[in-house]
Amino acid sequence: MSQFKPHGVPTLMPYLMAKDVQQAIDFYHAAFGFELADQPMEENGVLQHAEMTFGEARIMMGREGAWESKAQSPASSGIEQGTGLYLYCEDVDAHCEQARRAGAEITLEVDNMFWGDRMYAVKDNDGYRWSFATWPGDQES
Repeated sequence: MSQFKPHGVPTLMPYLMAKDVQQAIDFYHAAFGFELADQPMEENGVLQHAEMTFGEARIMMGREGAWESKAQSPASSGIEQGTGLYLYCEDVDAHCEQARRAGAEITLEVDNMFWGDRMYAVKDNDGYRWSFATWPGDQES
């Protein structure tokens, strides 16, 4: 089978709109531990697009209004996001505290969920809803 996507790029990459791409980069790095994946695209000195990674996950983000797009973040549109982003991390308790220190709005404190994950939920500065979880593994009775 031929290679249908670039090496190292996941099959699914959510594309998020941001009021300010640089601010989003800084926030996702400080609050969630994302790393910049590619050199951001600029136009007239203003960031228009960036890609970031968190483990195997990758997100893309674009500036609201870039390239004549009318797409807006939930915070700008005033409409709650209809989807959420769910990621696994190594230590959900430490991750939650990191997000809190960076100014993220924790919407659900860390707790053990009925499906087995230990999870918390958070809203970012652009109004996107994220959930981060750690799976404790198979528990022996």
